[in-house]
Amino acid sequence: MSPNTAAAPRLPSSSRLALRAAAAVLLLEGLALLVVSALLLDLGATRQPENRVGLLLQALLAAVAGVLLALSSRPLLRCRAWVRSPLVVVQLLILPVGVGLVQAQVWWAAAPVLALPLAVLVLLATPPARVPFQELGGSSAASPR
Repeated sequence: MSPNTAAAPRLPSSSRLALRAAAAVLLLEGLALLVVSALLLDLGATRQPENRVGLLLQALLAAVAGVLLALSSRPLLRCRAWVRSPLVVVQLLILPVGVGLVQAQVWWAAAPVLALPLAVLVLLATPPARVPFQELGGSSAASPR
């Protein structure tokens, strides 16, 4: 069996739960971005935006980001170590957008933009979620052997 088709290793139930929760939040983030993309496309089609090309590019970027976030949940569930770093970076990049929305007092948009990435980061940082990746050879120097 090749490394790309290997099944996820047997995990403690707490690890499976933490990874499933993080994957579910990633799917939710991805679906939310796809909805935003559809709304932007609808806005561009039904109204006269100042910058139609910019609006279409925003819709395209939202759709691509949504698909990538949703697709990243599967390797996370399969304990692929390579997926954690990009997910953490993307989640950290989303946070300033949420802070900007808070500063602009757009609370209805700021709440999910801040809550979803924070939930993913917290779920990925919990000890049960780190255990499968440490067992796969990605252990840190701080973990006792």
